[in-house]
Amino acid sequence: MNEKEEAVALDIAFPSGGTEPNKPVLLVLHGLNGGSKEPYVLGLVRCANAQSMTAVVLIARGLSKTPLQGEELFTGARTSDVGAAVCALHTIFGDEAMVLNKLDYTTKIVLVGFSMGAI
Repeated sequence: MNEKEEAVALDIAFPSGGTEPNKPVLLVLHGLNGGSKEPYVLGLVRCANAQSMTAVVLIARGLSKTPLQGEELFTGARTSDVGAAVCALHTIFGDEAMVLNKLDYTTKIVLVGFSMGAI
């Protein structure tokens, strides 16, 4: 399989008041065997939303009952899923320039990792 046949899973939590363009988007990388329902992840997501920030959890391949698409399993050494998630978020938030490999984008994405997700 090639990368076009693979996918990443993202759980997105928007703040109740809506997304504020001047606030960063948090991309959360959970620990080994974790996911968006882990208490430590939920706590961070709630805190981010309370500060009017959108929080996005990248679900590692095949974890949290997400279907595995492609032949590759989760490994902490694989960074292409994080890159794909960042590109997807720039597309979701309207930063088409980033998707076209230009460096003039407006959405700030802050990565936060726990345990294996922080490596």
